[in-house]
Amino acid sequence: MTDPPRADGAGAAPAPSFTRPRIRKLSTRQAAYVLTRNHVGRIAFVNDGRPAILPVHYVYAGDDIVGRTSYGMKAAAWDERPEVAFEVDETDAVSAIRTLVPEAMSERDPTPERQIVFAIEPREISGREASVRH
Repeated sequence: MTDPPRADGAGAAPAPSFTRPRIRKLSTRQAAYVLTRNHVGRIAFVNDGRPAILPVHYVYAGDDIVGRTSYGMKAAAWDERPEVAFEVDETDAVSAIRTLVPEAMSERDPTPERQIVFAIEPREISGREASVRH
């Protein structure tokens, strides 16, 4: 049995080393590649005066983010306020993350009797990458 560490820190295990990640901005082209490679993102919108964030499947088609949803909280909220935020995370490892947040508005399919198709037309796409290089 080992003795517990002393209050003055003597005998304590060394603290794990931490390498601060390097953060850099992605170019518009790099951000588009991230959108193209991935198919699950999160859409943020206002519902009943409160922020909501839900996962959605999507494809990046041309310059639009396109997906399908059934009528529910998202579509009902978009009827009132079409402004949305869309976010995609891509991870290569525990410490390598790319995050994109296109500023956007949604458009709904005008035929409510079928599944709802939504298109997000980004006004701006910004992204950044965090990575640790040893």
